[in-house]
Amino acid sequence: MTYAQGDTSRIDMMSIGTASRLLSRPELEAADAALRERLAADGWLAGHEVRGGASEGPEGRTWLKGDTVLAIQRRRMDEAKPGEAADAGGWIQFVDLGLLGQWPSRDRFVFGRAPR
Repeated sequence: MTYAQGDTSRIDMMSIGTASRLLSRPELEAADAALRERLAADGWLAGHEVRGGASEGPEGRTWLKGDTVLAIQRRRMDEAKPGEAADAGGWIQFVDLGLLGQWPSRDRFVFGRAPR
């Protein structure tokens, strides 16, 4: 949790772990897909970041509802080993929540399309 700049009585952003255990990469992909479905069903708008006007960041990782932004995040919790499969390891899913007006690089995000 971080606080608004200069005002520790207001929360600026929260990061919330959603995984109760380490997940395999296929389990993580399924958890991400399930969360995207729930967000879309609840009226959240999928977004993507536009970089340099031409290339786009991934769709469906960042969502908007009202003035609240939610970003689906993931992190591998163990060390990669040489030669292991690309989907190896133990992963967690977490979400970052914040206000659109305070969201980093908010001017580069476009919301409103269904994720591909």
